[in-house]
Amino acid sequence: LRRAFHEIPIVVAAATLPASAVVAGPALAVLAERLAVRPDVAIAPASCWTPGAAAAAAIATAELAAGRTDDPALLVPDYLRPSYAEDRG
Repeated sequence: LRRAFHEIPIVVAAATLPASAVVAGPALAVLAERLAVRPDVAIAPASCWTPGAAAAAAIATAELAAGRTDDPALLVPDYLRPSYAEDRG
């Protein structure tokens, strides 16, 4: 996956997500409806939109329940914008 160092329009970002991607994060509070263009991409439950270990575990549990597994060592986040530290760096 890629790391974007500038904000990417959500429609462009949605088009580049791999099939069966799970999207989470606080930006979904305003952008979730725009991801409807990708029915093959899952939006994590709202309780998982704030990043953290509990949210990651909840997403992993839902994926496992759906029969989907991945090698955790190969998972890489795909950011739509830089972190606060990178933005201010």
